[in-house]
Amino acid sequence: MLRKIQITVVLMIALLSSCSVVQAESPDFADFGLKTHDFGIAFEVYEFDYEEEPDLMGENGTIFGIAGEYTFRDWIKNSSCLDMMFRAEARCAFGKVDYDGAYQDGTPFSYSGIDDTTFEIRGLAGLDRFILDDKVLATAYIGLGFRQLDDNAGVMDGGYDRQSQYLYFPIGCEFVLQSQNNWLCTLNAEYNHLINGRQTSELSALDISGLGDVKNKQKHGNGFRGSARFDYKVDGKKKFFIEPYVRLWRVGDSEVETSGIYAIMEPKNTTREIGVNVGIPF
Repeated sequence: MLRKIQITVVLMIALLSSCSVVQAESPDFADFGLKTHDFGIAFEVYEFDYEEEPDLMGENGTIFGIAGEYTFRDWIKNSSCLDMMFRAEARCAFGKVDYDGAYQDGTPFSYSGIDDTTFEIRGLAGLDRFILDDKVLATAYIGLGFRQLDDNAGVMDGGYDRQSQYLYFPIGCEFVLQSQNNWLCTLNAEYNHLINGRQTSELSALDISGLGDVKNKQKHGNGFRGSARFDYKVDGKKKFFIEPYVRLWRVGDSEVETSGIYAIMEPKNTTREIGVNVGIPF
C-alpha cells in the first residue's frame, strides 16, 4: 500500500510539472481569489451514517459543527508561477444520532438521541501550478490528519461509550477555476490512507464479571473526500462561500483483544458524511 501511495504522489507532481503554462503575462491573482495569507471559518451541517458489517448495527443523525482553515502561499508576493501551498484545517461537530441494532439473542433494539462529538485536525503541503492557459490553478497535495469520534452510547440499556481515533495520510488534488462574473469555483478530490486506528470500548460499564475496557487496533482502512466550493466575490474580494461535500471511510476488521475470558473485535464498518459548509473568508 505504501508503494502505491508513493507512486500516486509522484504521478500527481509529474502531471502538474508537465502541464503547459503560458508565461506571456502573469495570471491575475484576483481572478482566483488568491492571497498570501488566507483564513476562513464555516458552519457545517451533515447527515451522518455509520454501519457495521454484516448488518450488525447502525447509527445515523444530523450533525452540526464549525470549521476553520488557514492557507499560506508565499509565492504570491514573490510573483512565482510555481511554488508551495501550506494549509492547516480544524473542525469540531456535535449532534444526536439514532441507534438501530439488536441484542445478542437477535431481538431488535433501537434508541434515539445519542450524543456524538467529532474533532478533526489536518496539515497539508502542496505544489501549485497554473494550467490550461492560466485558466485553472491546480494543486497536488499530501499531508497528515487526525480524526476522533466520541459516541456516548452508554445512555441506552445495554450500551457503552465508544471512542474512534484515526491517524491518516491524505493525498489530493484541488482545482481553482478562473472566476466567472462574481463566482469562483474550487473542485477537490482526496484519498485518505489509514495509518493507524484505535477503537476504545468502555465495556466495563456493562458490569459483566471479568469484562473491562478494550482498545482495538485498526490497521486496514481508507477514506475518500470530494467537494465543490463556490465563493461569491465583490471587487475581487471573497465575501462568503458555499461548499457541498461528501466524506467516506471504510475500515476493516480490527485486531482481536482479550478482556478476561472474552475476545473482542471491532468489525468492518463504513462511515458516510454528506453535508454543506457555509462560511466567510477573511
